[in-house]
Amino acid sequence: MDHRVHRPRGSHSSTIVLLVGAVLTFASPALCQSADSAATPAELARRWENRGIESWFVAFEARVPGFGGMYLDDGEIVALVPNPSDESVLALIEEEFIDSARNRGQFSRQAAIRLERADYAMSALITWHELAAANTDGSLEINGIGVDHRRNRLSLRTGDADNEPGIREFAARLGIPADAIVVEIRGPALPG
Repeated sequence: MDHRVHRPRGSHSSTIVLLVGAVLTFASPALCQSADSAATPAELARRWENRGIESWFVAFEARVPGFGGMYLDDGEIVALVPNPSDESVLALIEEEFIDSARNRGQFSRQAAIRLERADYAMSALITWHELAAANTDGSLEINGIGVDHRRNRLSLRTGDADNEPGIREFAARLGIPADAIVVEIRGPALPG
């Protein structure tokens, strides 16, 4: 897996609570573009302002197209970008996320930033999340839909492994790429 590590300059600090995101291997430039290509990242971020830090990640796509988010891995910040060898993105990440959080007093210790490849832009994952949630009718026994930040995938949860083929067919009918989803078997399905 291709990645770059940036050690913070000066006395940068960090907390574990602020950052969440996504990781894996970059599939193609087209997949790292927003699923709603008619809307700008700023418009999408406003539409999804109730999604917390995910809306911040989507807004950041204006500066780094295909940005997949961030998360913390054993105290190290992992930022998911289309091209991890482009170290110029480190300064943008520091400016947008690290400096801003430090100014709000949310960072208390030094942190490194590691760049890894994103398969999907955060805006694409959120778009697919909304599409799946709006089209779930209960017949598939899906008991949860969410964005899996570490795996950079749309997570569709069910209580029964026998439901997986139907859930995969459901996602395909919606136009969600097969490799963009993960079906997780977790607990019983929630009532209708």
